Amino acid sequence: MPKTSRRTAELGAENARIALAQVNELLRQGKNIISFCIGQPDFPTPVNIQDAAVKAIREGRHGYTPLAGIPELRAA
Repeated sequence: MPKTSRRTAELGAENARIALAQVNELLRQGKNIISFCIGQPDFPTPVNIQDAAVKAIREGRHGYTPLAGIPELRAA
């Protein structure tokens, strides 16, 4: 195995997997929560968001955003 830096060797587990385990435990306990962890959300995308996404794609607003962010969102 190749040598890595000390700081790299000290990295812990991926936090997303830890969060997912915590969410699953809460669900097993019967808690009513929405998971925003790994994978798809556990609810369907609302129609108004689907429509807005299609509109944005048709208007050419797809691909990477500017490094500083989308001007409209920054202003908001």
